[in-house]
Amino acid sequence: MDSRVRIFQIGFNKCATSSLHNFFQRNGLASVHWEEGRLAARVATRLKKGEDPFLDYPDTIAFTDMIMLSATLVLEPYKAFAEIYRWYPQSYFVLNTRHCRDWIESRVKHGFVPRYQVLYKLPDEAAVRRLWMQDWYTHHAKVLKFFADKPQRLLVYDIDRDAPQQLARFLEAHWQVDPALLGRDNQTPAVGRPGTVG
Repeated sequence: MDSRVRIFQIGFNKCATSSLHNFFQRNGLASVHWEEGRLAARVATRLKKGEDPFLDYPDTIAFTDMIMLSATLVLEPYKAFAEIYRWYPQSYFVLNTRHCRDWIESRVKHGFVPRYQVLYKLPDEAAVRRLWMQDWYTHHAKVLKFFADKPQRLLVYDIDRDAPQQLARFLEAHWQVDPALLGRDNQTPAVGRPGTVG
């Protein structure tokens, strides 16, 4: 196994990041998830220094939920996917996604609004929702543009619509994973639809 081949989840939180992390672990792949923001902080620090962003995780294969949100700052190093790719060009990148409206409602339900109001000096919840929507579409567009000429490195995975078999096929060149082991953890009800992964 090439030590430079990893799996990077580069979609937003509240899009099945816990489910993906648990899926990798159930399939015997060393995975790290969030670490209460420490994962994002370490990766962001390495990126700022121009170093291998995952130098602190030599034995880890999969990385999920790379975000740190505190009272004073937000770190989202997964958005530096282009730089991560330069360090790990043979790796696998998963853009986990869902309907934007459901994602926003999940973030609201989980109490993210007040922190974003303070961090971005926004007047109300409506302004936070507008910020998130713009961020959502901008990030997706950037990911799709960057990987347009290297589609074998990217899987766009809709957590509500796509079958786990797609994830298994995407990874099969390096890992044989059982799609039946993808659970539905931390579910948040979708707007007007049955419960979906949060």
